[in-house]
Amino acid sequence: MSKEMKIFNDPVHGTMMFPPKLVEVIDTPQFQRLRNIKQLGTVYHVYPGASHNRFEHSLGTAHLAGKFIRMLQSNQPELDITEDDVLCVEIAGLCHDLGEVLILQQNLKAAMYFSIFAGHGPFSHMFDQMFLSAVGGKNRKWKHEQGSRDMFDYILTTHNIKLSIDPDLDDKMVKMIKLMIKPPKENAPKEDQNLVKKKPFLYEVSINSALY
Repeated sequence: MSKEMKIFNDPVHGTMMFPPKLVEVIDTPQFQRLRNIKQLGTVYHVYPGASHNRFEHSLGTAHLAGKFIRMLQSNQPELDITEDDVLCVEIAGLCHDLGEVLILQQNLKAAMYFSIFAGHGPFSHMFDQMFLSAVGGKNRKWKHEQGSRDMFDYILTTHNIKLSIDPDLDDKMVKMIKLMIKPPKENAPKEDQNLVKKKPFLYEVSINSALY
């Protein structure tokens, strides 16, 4: 095991080991705030044991995504899965629930509120599926996947996190991760569609829907 790997002990998955780039993201305040967002929303108010948060959920997703893609890498070498591909899949799993901070900027009180809860809003999916649809105004169609892409950009920029020392490769990896979090639609730019089509299986690890 590399000394650079950081160990997390999880009650479900046991020992989870993450490389430095994942730890850089985990250590940011924007990711740490996920500790305060309940994974199961209002269920916690009925079942006190349903108390796990988006933080440990995201760590577990990154861990399982990494195990899955490494198994493919080992068992199917013809897929040509690189270490950069593995890192992108792990980071996408880690960041798939990051969300956005200020989605109602026209309302100062709402903006202050979201600066506290952020991302997956209060009570998780109930927020974007029910609350915003009722009172969200122009943001009623907002989805946390788009928010996750926006927050990922914000984290990389604010904390100067680089995924590669090669600027071109860094840009490509960032684009890959964002497309893994929220895959392109049929009317997406050709550049995005072509990138996904090279290794489409990479983009179906951390999402719950088909690519197209």
